[in-house]
Amino acid sequence: MERALAIDPKLDVMVSNAAAWDLSEFVDVSDATWRRILSVNLDAYFVLSNRAARAMKETGGGVILFTSSIAALGHGRGCTPYCVAKTGVVALAKAIAVECAPYNIRCNCVSPGPGDTQQSVDIVGEELMDRWRAEGFPAVPANRLTSVDDIANAFLYLASDEAAYVSGINLVVDGALSAQTYDVPES
Repeated sequence: MERALAIDPKLDVMVSNAAAWDLSEFVDVSDATWRRILSVNLDAYFVLSNRAARAMKETGGGVILFTSSIAALGHGRGCTPYCVAKTGVVALAKAIAVECAPYNIRCNCVSPGPGDTQQSVDIVGEELMDRWRAEGFPAVPANRLTSVDDIANAFLYLASDEAAYVSGINLVVDGALSAQTYDVPES
């Protein structure tokens, strides 16, 4: 951040897009794992956005954007630290939006659903990802994984002047996954 501001003190948009995982049951999460996951997935967002907001305040405003996750909307088994951190990211964005609005600083989140990303490959493996790419992802009503372009377009909108009065939201990009409850069994 300091190097970027040394080159140009006018910071228009800052995106924080960090993620760390641990796939352990809650009872198996160590203190060290908890601290590591929250450090990457929440503390780093605070540190960067705090510095960005200070710079933006001095230069007339800007946009702070965070990558959260649909994990902030509910809980998946085996990823408690991640879910808690991403919920905190949404709360942090809302706090920044409220407190920094007088300085013309907007803050929003993008929360992708299951995505066709390298992180997903790292978690579930190439074979399963290839199958989902070919056959669809039936847990999602849109029957596909969230693409990198889907996510990028959400960020581009929120960073644009078209979203000039949009602040404090969590834009969910998940093909209606989080909008559904459950399917009624046929038999």
